[in-house]
Amino acid sequence: MFVARFGMAIAVLALVAGCSLDDPVLDPDPATLPVVVGSGDSTYSELIAEIYAGALARGGSTVEVQAHLGDRAATLAALDSGKVTLIPELTGSFLAYLNPAATQSKPDDVRDALSKALPAGLSISDYAGAQHRSVFIVGESTAARSVGDLRCGELTLGSSRPVPAVVIDRLRTEYSCEFRQVSSKAEGSREGTDVGVQEPGVGFSKGVIALTDDKYAFAAENVVPVFRTGSLTQKQITKLNVVAGELTTDNLSDLLADANRGASVADLARTWLDQHGL
Repeated sequence: MFVARFGMAIAVLALVAGCSLDDPVLDPDPATLPVVVGSGDSTYSELIAEIYAGALARGGSTVEVQAHLGDRAATLAALDSGKVTLIPELTGSFLAYLNPAATQSKPDDVRDALSKALPAGLSISDYAGAQHRSVFIVGESTAARSVGDLRCGELTLGSSRPVPAVVIDRLRTEYSCEFRQVSSKAEGSREGTDVGVQEPGVGFSKGVIALTDDKYAFAAENVVPVFRTGSLTQKQITKLNVVAGELTTDNLSDLLADANRGASVADLARTWLDQHGL
């Protein structure tokens, strides 16, 4: 009986050893695997996916892009299932999606909160300086150049969508700004209002300028890659970090404007990578 049990124990140990975490079949080296970059349906998502893919390919990785995966839930499902390796995201809205109760708004605070809110098995690397967020707008003849310059009590705020309560609260606490009236207008219309809200990715109308919002009434929306933990090598993550260090809000705005005029996002990504030596 003892001999039989001992023989069985040896067999079990041999099986466990054969299935160790170092087994190249069960735990392949990420350097040997193709990187699949996914994107949602938005022009922004497609563009950033092409930039990530191009940067990784130029670093020697085998890369594929899978575009038009759908909304955020669909892209996350593709990431969770292993259909894709990484996706582009925006720090603020992604945090709000994962944790609707989150109140952080400044870039580093948002990133730290996002890191803690990520589902198990997902990671992020450095966020880019580039942001894709709503801004407050005024007529160019207005003296104000920042939200802090506004005499809010004398002004009305108009938006094509209801302004989130958290933004109204931040205006009050960060800028001591309480507008005389806040109203929702038809999209693109600021008639009868002094200050408007411009959604990201929409070109500015003639005679309109954006106010700086350095206290982040609208939460930071920095571009950031989200990837399956352990799916990228340190060299690949470093390449993504280099992209993060180069991509600015002005870059992103110009690229999106060109894309909205019909330019190919793949061509735009290649040109941007060339210009930045990536």
